[in-house]
Amino acid sequence: MAKKRDGKYIHSRSKKWLKFKCGHRQEFVIGGYTDPQGERIGFGALLIGYYDGYDLVYAGKVGTGYDDETLDRISKQLKDLEKDKSPFKGKRCSLGET
Repeated sequence: MAKKRDGKYIHSRSKKWLKFKCGHRQEFVIGGYTDPQGERIGFGALLIGYYDGYDLVYAGKVGTGYDDETLDRISKQLKDLEKDKSPFKGKRCSLGET
């Protein structure tokens, strides 16, 4: 799925959201998360990366599509795994920015 950068998230079909068939695949792993903003609970977005050899390279963040139950459950699991140092290779990743 893809959306226009200025498109708002809505729970229905919209011309601002596009569906693509994926011909190439890439596995991503969770390397961190951002703090929630406003009234959101749990976490703001998951920071994801991919492996290039042994290096975990920052790929972006995923912050939509979670209900409150999922946000709460995943954030509890992430707290148990939290580290002080970013796992991403290269420029330091802070709140999803490289």
